[in-house]
Amino acid sequence: MTTWFTDLEISKKLIISIMIASSILTLMITMVQLYIDFSKDIRSIESRFTIIRENYLPILKQSLWTVDENQLIVQAQSILKFPDIQFVKIVTDSNKTFAFGRKQPSRIISQSFEIVSTQVVLKKPLGTVYIEASLTSAYDRLLSRVTIIFFSQILKTFIISLFIYFLVYQFIIRHLTQISTYFRRLRLDNLSQELVLQRPLMQNPRDEIDILTLGINKMRLNLRDEVIAKEDVEQDLRLLNVELENKVKARTQELQNSLNELQNFYNFVSHEMRTPIAAIQPYIRGLQKGMRCSPLDDQQLVHLNVIERNVERLLSLVNQVLDLARAETRLDTEHHHVIDLHTLILLITEQFKGLFTDDVVLQLEFAPQDFSIKASQDHVESILANLISNAGKYTQAGMIKIRTIPWEGGVQIFVSDTGAGIDAEHLSTIFDRFTRVNDNHQIKGTGLGLYLVKRFVDQLGGTIECSSVKGEGSTFCVWLPCQ
Repeated sequence: MTTWFTDLEISKKLIISIMIASSILTLMITMVQLYIDFSKDIRSIESRFTIIRENYLPILKQSLWTVDENQLIVQAQSILKFPDIQFVKIVTDSNKTFAFGRKQPSRIISQSFEIVSTQVVLKKPLGTVYIEASLTSAYDRLLSRVTIIFFSQILKTFIISLFIYFLVYQFIIRHLTQISTYFRRLRLDNLSQELVLQRPLMQNPRDEIDILTLGINKMRLNLRDEVIAKEDVEQDLRLLNVELENKVKARTQELQNSLNELQNFYNFVSHEMRTPIAAIQPYIRGLQKGMRCSPLDDQQLVHLNVIERNVERLLSLVNQVLDLARAETRLDTEHHHVIDLHTLILLITEQFKGLFTDDVVLQLEFAPQDFSIKASQDHVESILANLISNAGKYTQAGMIKIRTIPWEGGVQIFVSDTGAGIDAEHLSTIFDRFTRVNDNHQIKGTGLGLYLVKRFVDQLGGTIECSSVKGEGSTFCVWLPCQ
């Protein structure tokens, strides 16, 4: 169907469809009727040809045998008196022709008859009779029937279509129109309005329209109840949301207070624990310098070295515990600054040079461009210091190499060593808390260093990976986003 038809109302579609279907049916019936009538006219002409063959050919044969031309003329003119016979031609065996009537160029039906002598002694052709019948009358009758039949059928179809449309409109379409108007005007705020058709609605439904009307009204009532229930639920949800928001605000304030208390505790521990430890170190160094004036005996020197190592170890432990608290609570996440990575690496490696043995070579290989990172400087320093410190601890001889390259919008930092290396089975757990995978108990540590490195790298939005071969060394690769 075309667009204009699909956009019409059902009533208009119905009347157009009925008219088209009825017209096609009328045309088919008319064509069948005309075919039957035309066939009847043709059979009527053929029956005349049969009468002529049976009644006139014997006389014509006798006339041709006796060469009686007058009799031939009389018989030919008698044949022309038959309805629709327009032309008769007789050709003798001596090629003499007798033509009667008017020959037509078209709309004809013809038939020829051979006349043969039936004498027992001698059988020979006497001539040929050619007869033409005009179909003009048949076509004229056909045309008049077409007009009568077609227009009568059209009129009958039109009247029946109007009657069918009237019935369908009265029983169906007008009610569907009213239902459609009702649904167009239906809103959530007027669900109490009932659908009432322009017909008496019985308590017990009589037909499909009644059942549809009752179903729509029942659906309307169910929908109204659901809307009311939904409004009640929404009201309850609003009250719950207000209550939840108040609880969230209160809980947030409690967490903020706890965070402030934790920050105060962190500051207290940072000051109160580091201060006495840091105060002991100058006295130890003073005692070591005073040994030149008043040398200590071997036992006193051993005691002094033990004190120094344990103070340094205690200070390192305090620093790592504070770093752990900072990593777990993210106390420094707001103190981000733009850091020049290469400058920071140079400062940290300068601090560690004195801790490496003489057999360890420190090599720096920086990318040509500078890298700026917006992050907490304490975090970045802790990452680099832990990786370089670990490389120095486990490398007694060989090389420690620090290399930077640009990679995917950031920088990759490689810290490689030729030290003891790590077993492949331990690579998946080296970043866990309190994990130590080296069997050398001479090397002190808490097992927090790589855990802190992983936490700080994650907080900076980066990644860290490790590859290692036991006895050949390890390589840590850190990727950090650049500004």
